[in-house]
Amino acid sequence: MIITKKKLLEVALPLGEINKEASREKSLRHGHPSTLHLWWSRKPLAVARAMLFAQLVDDPDDKEKRAELFALLKKLVKWENSDNRQILQQAQKEIKASWQQTCHANRKHKQADVLFNPNKLPDFCDPFAGGGAIPLEAQRLGLKAYASDLNPIAVLINKAMLELPAKVKKIPPSQLAQDVEHYGKIVRTKTYQKIGNLYPSITVNNKKLTVIAYLWARTVKSPNPAYRQCDVPLLSTYILSKKKGNETYLKPIVTDKKFHLEIIKGQPPDWAKDGTKVGRGNFKCLLSGVKIPVAEIRRQGKAGLMGSRMTAIVADGQPGRIYLPPPEQPLKFTKENCKNLHIPNQKTPETSGGGRTHPYGLTTFGDLFTPRQLQALNAFSQTIADLKPQIIADLQTRGLDNIQANSYANTIITYLAMVLDKLADYSSQICSWNSVGEKIGHTFARQALPMVWDYAEVNPFSASSGNWHSHLNWVVKVIKKLPAKPRGKAVQADVLTQTIAQNKIIACDPPYYDNIAYGDLSDFFYVWLRPLLKDIYPKLFATLTVPKNEELIAVSHRHNNDKQRAKKFFLGGMTEALGKLNRQAHPAFPIVIYYAFKQSESNGWETFLEALIQSNFTITGSWPLRTEMKARANAMNSNSLASSIILVCRPRTETATINRREFIRQLRDEMPKALTVMTKEEAIDPVDLQQSALGPGMAIFSRYDGILKQNGEKLTVKEALKIITKQLNDFFGNDNFDGDSCFCRDWFKQYTWDNGQYGEAEVMAKSYSIAVEKLEEAGIVRADSGKVRLLRYYEYPDKWQPANDTRRSVWKTLHYLIKTIEEQGEQSANKLLQQMPDMQDKVQSLAHYLYQICEQKNLAKEAQIYRDFVISWQEVRKAA
Repeated sequence: MIITKKKLLEVALPLGEINKEASREKSLRHGHPSTLHLWWSRKPLAVARAMLFAQLVDDPDDKEKRAELFALLKKLVKWENSDNRQILQQAQKEIKASWQQTCHANRKHKQADVLFNPNKLPDFCDPFAGGGAIPLEAQRLGLKAYASDLNPIAVLINKAMLELPAKVKKIPPSQLAQDVEHYGKIVRTKTYQKIGNLYPSITVNNKKLTVIAYLWARTVKSPNPAYRQCDVPLLSTYILSKKKGNETYLKPIVTDKKFHLEIIKGQPPDWAKDGTKVGRGNFKCLLSGVKIPVAEIRRQGKAGLMGSRMTAIVADGQPGRIYLPPPEQPLKFTKENCKNLHIPNQKTPETSGGGRTHPYGLTTFGDLFTPRQLQALNAFSQTIADLKPQIIADLQTRGLDNIQANSYANTIITYLAMVLDKLADYSSQICSWNSVGEKIGHTFARQALPMVWDYAEVNPFSASSGNWHSHLNWVVKVIKKLPAKPRGKAVQADVLTQTIAQNKIIACDPPYYDNIAYGDLSDFFYVWLRPLLKDIYPKLFATLTVPKNEELIAVSHRHNNDKQRAKKFFLGGMTEALGKLNRQAHPAFPIVIYYAFKQSESNGWETFLEALIQSNFTITGSWPLRTEMKARANAMNSNSLASSIILVCRPRTETATINRREFIRQLRDEMPKALTVMTKEEAIDPVDLQQSALGPGMAIFSRYDGILKQNGEKLTVKEALKIITKQLNDFFGNDNFDGDSCFCRDWFKQYTWDNGQYGEAEVMAKSYSIAVEKLEEAGIVRADSGKVRLLRYYEYPDKWQPANDTRRSVWKTLHYLIKTIEEQGEQSANKLLQQMPDMQDKVQSLAHYLYQICEQKNLAKEAQIYRDFVISWQEVRKAA
């Protein structure tokens, strides 16, 4: 039997600090791995690093030592400390200390020599590696990291982060970064010599200006019979720039059966906002005013009648952007120009699982690019390929032998190919023009390939956003910050058949049901990488497109549009995959699973938990990590992916069943202790509390082979979650409150701030051995004309001396503290709190409870008050 202590992740976390840094990381760019290559739903490094550390370190079961680990964690999650050697070594020291204690406890185990070597930490594996945040942070914490994924783009990203920086031992990552930058600049120079004439400068007031972008509008034939041969524009807006001081828009001028778009500088009028759009997917004919329905646009697109017309040129002026009309004699681009080019003919996604360009006739990936874009991407790709002999020759003059030079040249080519992919992301007909920032957007502004009506074509040789040099800079900065040691490994493998995870520490971020069709979307990049890299990675790029049939997502278009079949495929595959990981994982560590929780998708969430439990897991911890910190008052009922739920799991050892009553008894016995540690040592945002409480609650539910109801049927996950939520509310609503507070709590649950009948209030008050008259004297209720209501905190008198108050209650204290924080600040609340240390834990419990009640009643404004109190409460307590 394996002897192991609970890990920190199974007991407590400084959740607020982790969430704060995870949210902040979204705005950090320079050197961040997310800028190496686009990947969807990539987890913040702060989250991955914190979760891994807490997964590897034992919980000390000692408040002071736990506080020390929290202090270290708070330093560890900061982006600025991601390459702080001293802090990383301190973290690695704690990890090794816990590991050695585990080895010592299991020294007599029959497999001690294989599983418990005190001189070597177990390796790490993420079998759903995706964007690679988790294995990268495992490597940063001193573990040899293995990453596997079915998707070759994901594997390539992980190779670039884990493997390649240390592939040639003689060359450090800093030198690799310099070499990639050096040859990347050569690529730009040589490519410009080939096709620079496709991006001519423009002369304004005798000055030559660089064109930043070309703006286009799609066109269709007018459905009006009188204008049938006329091409009319599909413009979603006439506005070119909203930037203050440089406001610019297009003004359509119609004469007979022709039109031109005049560029006007100044504040755009209201009519300019929507262009020729008249609803979702519908437009109007600029010449006749006739509606052009989306069905007609799709028909013309499929018939090859959809075209494009340039609307404006954006030049780099001094200062600011200059918007100019298209040239009278524009460069001619036809399919003849593209005869000898690589034109990706792989099919674009047919449904919303990956995009919506297909219904409009853009049925191949080659259709997503203009002829000039195709020529540019081909030219850059060919230049990179042609550069390899020069790179090898240069490396041999630096002392590398043939094998080393070829290997290192392949590494440089790989990173330059990723720069090419970044350029492709900014070089398609799905790139829009950002009129606020006056810059080009990229293809994957969201996780799909949407139809874009007015698009922007970037000049890759300019100095504006989207150019080759800027993409090169992003990649170089990432390479400089990669840990490189110990060297990791990335492989392509189906999670159901992989063997790489055997006896390894496992943490993973599996696909989220049907949220993202990774395979469909990543074909966009695959079709450009394959011609360039298939000789370097023949197995990785063996197929014409990304493998999709085995991908564990529930997209119905892969199952004859049958949602039930898609769901069955996902749940069956995920259950099998999780069961395999259960058997493979190193027995001394829990498995950590990330799940992107969507408030509106409780069904998907419940079925995922069901899959976990069917995989013979017991859930020993659950933590909601806020990767998108929105103003909760506005996002209270939003459907955005607000949290990643971190599930901590261990193999189930119990085979017995218990009844529902025993389940509730165990919840009452065990949940209070876990919730006390969670909320008393570190303030947890009330928004996240219910998901945090899921851990200790589901730990009991998943501990057994089943919880039996009176009719003999097993309790479902959905039913268990309702019971756990009730226990959560009972815990915070019954924290040894005084009679006044119990009355106010129960009255609030029924009436909030509304009036209720005096007789009913008197009956409720008597049950707590008090009287409504005394509650009114205490200044917390108002009784008038046979009605009773609770007073709001701002109705309380301004001056309050707790020491002189003979009816000081938890309810009154909480609302006076809220009033004090709002009117005088946290420091004044601290002084007030110092007079009544006995109230510290109780007011926090009551605030949590009232928040839950407000959420259940959809009282967003009221809920925000109690949420704000809990968030600021930790600072007030520390000061006290």
